[in-house]
Amino acid sequence: MEITPASWKQKAAPQYKKLGALAARLRRRAAPAGFVAYGALTTFTLWPLVEAATLAAQAGQPLPVSVLTALGAIAGGLGSNLLAGQIQAWYQAAAQGEPPTQEAVARWLMRHAPTQAALREEIDRVLAERRAVETAQTAVSPADWPLLARQLAAELHRLGNLSRYQARLSGSGILVQGEGNVVVAGGSAYVGGSVGGDLVIGVPDPTQAQPAALQAAYLARLLAERNQLWLGGIDPRAAAEESERLELSAVYTALLTETAEQDPAGRLDRAMADPA
Repeated sequence: MEITPASWKQKAAPQYKKLGALAARLRRRAAPAGFVAYGALTTFTLWPLVEAATLAAQAGQPLPVSVLTALGAIAGGLGSNLLAGQIQAWYQAAAQGEPPTQEAVARWLMRHAPTQAALREEIDRVLAERRAVETAQTAVSPADWPLLARQLAAELHRLGNLSRYQARLSGSGILVQGEGNVVVAGGSAYVGGSVGGDLVIGVPDPTQAQPAALQAAYLARLLAERNQLWLGGIDPRAAAEESERLELSAVYTALLTETAEQDPAGRLDRAMADPA
C-alpha cells in the first residue's frame, strides 16, 4: 500500500470519528488518568502509516518506502526519527505474526511521549502538518468537541506543549494564541507586538453563537495560568527555595464527605469563641 499525502489524509479522516467513543467515556466519569485524548488523536493520525506497514509485513513485502518518505517529509528534519523507528518495529512485529492494534499504538504513545521531549516534538509536527485537530473537530459531533477539546487541553498543559495547540483547540472563529493568550472572536483582527507563529482564520456562521468554543478557550487559559500554588505567599521562607510552586493536584484532595458531621454539643462554636 503506497502512501501519499492525499491518501494519508483520506484514510485518517474516518478514524477521527472514533473520538466520539472517548467523549462518551468522559461523560460517564471524571477525566481519566493518562494522556488518552493526546494518545488517541496521535494514533488515528498515524494509523494509515502503521496499517500500510502492517499489510506489507503480512504480505511478505518490504516496508513501503512511501511510509517513511511521508513521515520523513514532516518530521525528518528534527533528526530524532523516533516515530519512523517505531513504525519499523511494528512492521517487524507484524512480520512475526503480531500485528499492532490501535490500542497497542495508543499505549506506546501514552507511555513514551510524556518522558521523551524529542518524541513529542515529532508528534506535534505531524499533528500540525496533518491538521489533526481541525479534522477531528469536523469528524465528531458539535456536542462532543468541547468535551474532547478540554480534555486534550488539560493533557497538553501537563505535557508542557499547550501553547502549540491553543489556536486550534478554541473552536471556530475563536483564537487563543501567543504570549499573553490574546483572544480574538470571529470577524475581528488583532495585531500587536512581535507577530509570529500560526495564522488561523475562522469563518463561523454569523447566526450561531459559540458558547462551547468560548468555554473551551476560557478553561484552557484558566488551566494554564491558575494551576499552581505559590508557596511564597504562605511561608516567606519558601520564596528562597528552588521550588516555590506546587501543582494544585499535589495540594488538594477531593473530599468525598456527603453529609455534615453533627455537633449537638456546640463544640465548634465554643472553639471558635475561645481558641485557647
